Amino acid sequence: MTENPFNPLFGRRPNVFIGRDEIEREFLAAQDNNNSPWRSTLLIGMRGSGKTALLTNIREQLPTSSIVVYAAPESEFLANLLGQIYKQLPQKSIKILENINSFTVAGFGLGLTKEQPSFTNSFRYQISLMLDELKKDKIPVIFLIDEVQKHSDELRTFISNYQQLISENYDISLVMAGLPQAISDLLNDNILTFFRRANRIQLGNLNIELVKMDYQQIFLKSDFSITKEEVEEAALATQGYPYLIQLVGYYLWENLKQYPAEESLQRAKILAQADLFQNVHEVVYNELSAMDQKFLKTMAEVGSSVEISEISKAMGKKMNYISNYRARLIEAGVIEANSYGKVSFTLPYMHEFIKLKDE
Repeated sequence: MTENPFNPLFGRRPNVFIGRDEIEREFLAAQDNNNSPWRSTLLIGMRGSGKTALLTNIREQLPTSSIVVYAAPESEFLANLLGQIYKQLPQKSIKILENINSFTVAGFGLGLTKEQPSFTNSFRYQISLMLDELKKDKIPVIFLIDEVQKHSDELRTFISNYQQLISENYDISLVMAGLPQAISDLLNDNILTFFRRANRIQLGNLNIELVKMDYQQIFLKSDFSITKEEVEEAALATQGYPYLIQLVGYYLWENLKQYPAEESLQRAKILAQADLFQNVHEVVYNELSAMDQKFLKTMAEVGSSVEISEISKAMGKKMNYISNYRARLIEAGVIEANSYGKVSFTLPYMHEFIKLKDE
């Protein structure tokens, strides 16, 4: 039996990767065009939208002649960036840098013979030394930053220096991925106004017809006995949401090993939805304030696509009060304005999840 081609684990690139080809092509093409806006790109998406998978796929396709730095803004973030660049430097550049008495990487001196001036410990000084060496050989550096965090001082330092390094004509580019609120926090930072001009990509749900095509390609060519209609039903159950594409596909494949197709399909939908609720919806919901949660509960009681005026009436609050929470939840990516005066849930099955919370 062929190995299951679906992988719903967070943080790992799935074997079946659907629908982000254009984004990949644009960023890869930008490496040969210094004027392309894609050289500084922000990927914005909710949990399960495929941000990490997309970054990983881009990383695997970048030319080996470039230096690729892949990191998340955690502790010692800047030291991690410097260390990754240093590790990929040409040997001749390393030898030159080791002969500079004031050079360090990640806080460790390399053959120092005298006390260092304090400014040599700065991120800007050290990355400039390495980029100067790479510039001689026309070697680009590409930063792929995942899981952007709000209020990260080291990330702010990196972004402000990145802007200055671009102005000095270093061959660098960047893709940064994060949740809507985290990216919004960066864009609203008065020190990081440069990033408001960066290329922004909202990772929404995928075209359901693409999902159908890929599911058919996989399941109808397998050894399983399953009809085209059943495969299409499975694809429709994903609503084009990348994490659900992996979940439904994974559970359908596993259940087809021991159950008839119709039963396997129903089991897959139930198991996938349970995982979605636990791993995405519960996390998103718990990060919200009590009043945000009350807004969502009221919205779910009224319907899945709701007039703001109806929520205002049901909560017994004035429209300007309700509009404040509407704006907050839209910024967080939890709801969206789909027509004048109406909002709907962004995440698939969020309406069902909220209603279960009230039971």
